Amino acid sequence: VSTQSTWDTMEKKVEEKKEVKKRNPYLPDWKNFFTGGTAGALSRTVTNPLERLKILRQLGIPEYKGVNFFKAMGIMWKTEGFAGFLKGNGANVVRVFPFTAFQFYFYELFKKILFPKGEKNVYKMKFICGGLSGICTSTLTYPLDLVRTFLSIQTAENKTGVMGSKPSMLGGMYNIVKEKGFTGLYRGLPMTLIGVVPYLALQLSVFDWTATHYMPDKKSKWFDVANLLIGGWAGFVGAGLTYPTDVVRRKMQLCGIDEKAPVYNSIPDAFKKMYKADGMLAFYRGFVASQVKIVPAAAIMFMTNERLKRWLGIQLLSQYLYRETKHEN
Repeated sequence: VSTQSTWDTMEKKVEEKKEVKKRNPYLPDWKNFFTGGTAGALSRTVTNPLERLKILRQLGIPEYKGVNFFKAMGIMWKTEGFAGFLKGNGANVVRVFPFTAFQFYFYELFKKILFPKGEKNVYKMKFICGGLSGICTSTLTYPLDLVRTFLSIQTAENKTGVMGSKPSMLGGMYNIVKEKGFTGLYRGLPMTLIGVVPYLALQLSVFDWTATHYMPDKKSKWFDVANLLIGGWAGFVGAGLTYPTDVVRRKMQLCGIDEKAPVYNSIPDAFKKMYKADGMLAFYRGFVASQVKIVPAAAIMFMTNERLKRWLGIQLLSQYLYRETKHEN
């Protein structure tokens, strides 16, 4: 029995078991939380070594400055072993699962609420919905992202005091609140919104628009391959155009908490001081490692999300607007 036949059989069983229920037309299927969260957790676990290397380079950790990708991975293995590749992944998954769950859920929610009948300028509408999803998602999950950053930069030679001698997600949050108050958990949020909102807006809208126009039929044997390629492309575009803001937000997250980090009084001050210290290179430090990580992560995330939605009988990401747009035309 072919893999395609097995998948089709699973989908048929799901359809047979589904109960017909009246649902609020403005609320997405709650299963979007499960599919989005699972897809995000899987993709980030697979690519965690690359994510950690990206952050270490962005923040200029000494032993990782000026070395190529393979040598950097060798240093990580030599100094920390296999555990070094997965350091911060527990916190990463705790953060990413709700982040991607909210990301996909809010995206579908805003599409249905704000544009229930579609809109002629389809890409613009999708970009707006992606941006609104980014605002809601980032605000709800920001404390987890902040602590994840501290956990990721822990190395044998570099210890961030706020995390303590035995760093953990809950311990880190407790120490931050103890030293900086509750508002310390949201230090750097404005910069994060400036970076994450356009990133998610681009990533979600590029995938949705491209899939709407070029995705093969969901029963095609190329369905998963197409999702991988389109997902990777969406990740490349989103991260490539917003990378400098990601570097600045990481720096501002450490400001005032890590005693070794430079002090920035505001977002413009951070851009000014970083440019004065290292020129344009300061905003693209770790860019290659970032793309090497983000492209496969986005590819795996979108492919897994669409595959799970297909198995569970949930409307695929690009189907909703495609149907509405066809009616308009």
